[in-house]
Amino acid sequence: MTDSRFELARDSHQAFICHCSSGDMPSHARDTGLRRLSRLTVFLTLAAGALTAVFTGLAARAFPGRHASAGVPQASPVRAQNTKPAAPQLVPVQSGSSAAPASPSSPPVPSSSPPVATSGGS
Repeated sequence: MTDSRFELARDSHQAFICHCSSGDMPSHARDTGLRRLSRLTVFLTLAAGALTAVFTGLAARAFPGRHASAGVPQASPVRAQNTKPAAPQLVPVQSGSSAAPASPSSPPVPSSSPPVATSGGS
């Protein structure tokens, strides 16, 4: 019984491969098919680019951006000058103040309860 299943699977596989294989096809027919496939790929790539350009143009017309009106003159661009920014002013140190920060009024007290970890789950 297992042999008949194996033979059936082998026969169906060979039948499938026979239809998909180019082993008995002449080389000129295979080359012609590959050339056609290459041309089709180039055509589809160009068509996709053209459709992208068309839809970009349609989107540009559908969603208007900023337009310069004809009656208002546009300002000429201002040239940026190469100047260094001014240094920030320093605050003088007062001799009466201490440099160290003040210590806290009471130290932290350890907790007797165990730490609790929570996750963001639901």
